[in-house]
Amino acid sequence: MVNVFMPLRKRGVLLTCGEVHFLATPMSLFPKLQLINRHFRQWLGEFTCVFSRRAGFPPEWDYYLEGDLRNHDSDILALPEAMDALRHGAYFVAECDSDARIDQIVRQLQLRGVEGILAKTT
Repeated sequence: MVNVFMPLRKRGVLLTCGEVHFLATPMSLFPKLQLINRHFRQWLGEFTCVFSRRAGFPPEWDYYLEGDLRNHDSDILALPEAMDALRHGAYFVAECDSDARIDQIVRQLQLRGVEGILAKTT
């Protein structure tokens, strides 16, 4: 009923965004899960929003959000460790980005002069 994807490091310089998915539909059929979901959303609301599709939202962190991250409808919130990583120039990708997409992003980062990229392991 709930999927949790923990952040991972890819190719040395990319971090995946952690994700939590509440899968029960309709949520109203699972009142306890609905309550957990509501409390979880309230807790998340305490953290910095670094990406949103809302009109006028400042694009301050867009440069560091690569791949399919910005293709999702929901806001992207940065918990303290992720916010610190952003402030230090870390790049984030979606957990679901394919190896081919990661290769493309790595090539773009190499053109930007990003250091610390690791070779693809097979």
